[in-house]
Order: sequence, then C-alpha cells, then structure tokens
Amino acid sequence: MNAPTQPRAPRVLMLGAELGASASGGGLGTACAGLAGALVQAGCAVTFVAPGSVGVGSPPAGVELVHAGEFRRDAAPSGVDVAAGLPGLLRDALEQVADRAVPLSSYGSRARDGRDARVLPQALDVYARAVLQVALRGDFDLVYAHDWPTFPAAEAVKRVLGLPLVCHVHSTEVERTPGRPDARILRIESQGFSRADRVVAVGSRSAELLRQASSSSPER
Repeated sequence: MNAPTQPRAPRVLMLGAELGASASGGGLGTACAGLAGALVQAGCAVTFVAPGSVGVGSPPAGVELVHAGEFRRDAAPSGVDVAAGLPGLLRDALEQVADRAVPLSSYGSRARDGRDARVLPQALDVYARAVLQVALRGDFDLVYAHDWPTFPAAEAVKRVLGLPLVCHVHSTEVERTPGRPDARILRIESQGFSRADRVVAVGSRSAELLRQASSSSPER
C-alpha cells in the first residue's frame, strides 16, 4: 500500500526593499522578516526577492533570499513587456533613459533632482525583470508585495502568471512626505491598490488614506 501523498506547501513570492533590521532604523525590514518567518512556520515556502544587498540582512530560517542584482537586465523573459506594467508616466520616461542597470536602492523618495527623475523608471524596470525571472522558474501560488517600489514588479507577475496579488502598505507617500508627495509614487501606489486582490495596511490611518486615494473597497 502506497503512503499517502503529502500536500505541497503553498509557495509565496515575497517582494521587499529591506529584510531584517536596517541601519536606517526603519521598521520595514523587521516587518518583512517577521512576516516571512511566520509564513514559513505556518508551512509555506517563501522566496524573498530584494533589489540588492543594501538594507538586507540574513533571511529568517527557511526563507530563500534572492538579490535582483544577480540578474542581467537584458535577460528578461522572452516576449514579456515589463514596461507595460508601469504607469504611463513611468513607461514614457523609461523609453527616454539610457539602457543600463540601476539599483532600486539608488532612488530616494524625498529626492527631487533630475538624476533621480531618470533613475526611478530604470530601477523599477530592472527590478521587475529580475522578479519575473524568479517567478517563471518557480511554482508560486501568491505574490506578496511590500510598499510601492515592489508594486510594478508584482503587477507584472500577476499579469503574466495570473497569481493573486497582496499589496502590503507600511506607509503611504502622503504619510512619508506630507505636503509634497511625489506624483509618480502616488500613481504607482494607486495602480497597485487597484490591481491587488487584497490590500494590507499597518494601521487605521494608512487604511483610511488608502480608501480616500483609491477605489479599494474595505472588503479588500
């Protein structure tokens, strides 16, 4: 008599700019590590894709860590238009910048000079291409994206593979930069919220700002 087949562990593709305690003192990396570790403890298989090594420590036990910098930009999956996953404003900008890899960590949401205006769309594109390569080689059940820098990549995975998407909001652009939000980031956030199957907010204030800024229903 054959032994019963063990059910396959749910596979989660998690995206985040930080993992573990960060020198910046922020809580994003700590929160990402805590959630990833908890999912592993609950029986899930978790692959975490970070833009680079900055702000990324050792992953929790059982979590596979992948750095987007390990992938070449021109090695994106054949026939996949990554730029199509970006809001129109960024897609147009992407066509005007040099074809070179720029790490997502090079862009600061509070910076306003011309160089950063060029870096942002490139960085998002490079990260999205790497994430797609990881997604296509794995058998994932869910894509889980932490904050706006990961939303375009997560949306591309959802569009190509049809995976359900969870967008986790640790802080909104309005909260980070009161009175002077970056219009590009606002659009990325809004598009991510509208395309997500579920939206997770860290607190009631963020949840209320999300409801005001998007069409997301409280049920999502």
